[in-house]
Amino acid sequence: MDLGCGTGELSTYLAELVGLNGSVTGVDPDVDRIKVAQDSHKGVKNLSFVEGSTSIFPGMGSETYDTIYSSAVFHWVPNKKEAFENMFSSLKPGGKIAVRYCDRLLSVYDRVYR
Repeated sequence: MDLGCGTGELSTYLAELVGLNGSVTGVDPDVDRIKVAQDSHKGVKNLSFVEGSTSIFPGMGSETYDTIYSSAVFHWVPNKKEAFENMFSSLKPGGKIAVRYCDRLLSVYDRVYR
């Protein structure tokens, strides 16, 4: 799962990495971004996009995913504890969660925008 997939560019790359024996589900709360992702990447056979969030996403509680990946999104999540609980409940045994985010802007931005 690509949690917070936006318009699906990273999801498409992940689908290439897992190959046709795997699949990727892109999830985003913004229905307009999901529509763009679906339209833009409809030719990728092992890729699907659905509306959802860290609170409610496909497979919650059903041990569905080998990996849940989230890039540059998690800092927007208000209830991180709930998000992690839901992600862990959706992992297959031995599954992994990978989160990439920053909790504040780099110091150069602090200086430029003050």
